[in-house]
Amino acid sequence: MDGKVFALRRGLSLFHAGLFLVSVLISAFLVFRFAPSALALEVSPSIVDLALEEEGRETMDFSFSNTSDEDRYYTIDLVSVDLGASRDDISATPLDDALSPFLSVDLQAIALQEGEEATVSVSAHASSDLIPGSYVIGVEVTETTGAFSGVLVRGGFLSLIFLTVEGDITTSFTHDFYVDRLPGSSDIIGTFVVENTGDRILQPSGVLTVSSLFGKDLQQLQINPNYSRIPPGQVRLFEINFHAAGFAPLGLYQMQLEVVPWGGGESFFLEKRVFRFNWQSFAFVGIGFFALSFLVILRRRRSK
Repeated sequence: MDGKVFALRRGLSLFHAGLFLVSVLISAFLVFRFAPSALALEVSPSIVDLALEEEGRETMDFSFSNTSDEDRYYTIDLVSVDLGASRDDISATPLDDALSPFLSVDLQAIALQEGEEATVSVSAHASSDLIPGSYVIGVEVTETTGAFSGVLVRGGFLSLIFLTVEGDITTSFTHDFYVDRLPGSSDIIGTFVVENTGDRILQPSGVLTVSSLFGKDLQQLQINPNYSRIPPGQVRLFEINFHAAGFAPLGLYQMQLEVVPWGGGESFFLEKRVFRFNWQSFAFVGIGFFALSFLVILRRRRSK
């Protein structure tokens, strides 16, 4: 009786394992067969900065390249983009009614063969009816699996246009700079915070210089190496990490941050003094001194 029960249980276990294996294989097949492929397209340039005076006109050319191994069909639209607080928050909406009369794309649909390239032009006109200020526009692309097949693969905006319409616009921002000192760590983190309170898109750049109190430069680090932009009304935090392993375990250091808020803007300086005390280094020296003193005392006792 026990043998039959054992055999029955084993049979059920093998049956369940077989069902599980079959379901995994079916799921893998469905994913491979029907899952949307990645957007097989390269667009250059990925970012364009454009400033227009009133009644100014400009045409921007974008190179589209089909990187897949089959013919593809793409539709192209212009959208309004909200960058959000981080890259994960970026979103797009249909082009704002205030912008649509002043922006146009010459090709709204293109079919490209394998490896083929094409140029798409976007035109901007800052007429007197366009309100001065800053705008972020995306070149949104929707791809289909085959030429004119109508089967959607994936959509996304592959290029961003940062448009500034000159006029009665303000340039203002608030900022802060602070340093985190971590006890026992040789690394120090400087954080530069900028809030854009004006109408112009900011793109901070600059250098953090760390020097001794005697004026010797010890390290220089670039801020905002990814060239992130700050649209009006948004805040960005830029972390500046530097390794202080070569610094003295005890000392006072000078930090000077030179910042250019946007291209062509005037630079300004921020300064901080940081007192560094690395207790691990002192603990190591103390333990070494104690061990050496103990050996000296022990040797003297033995010599007596």
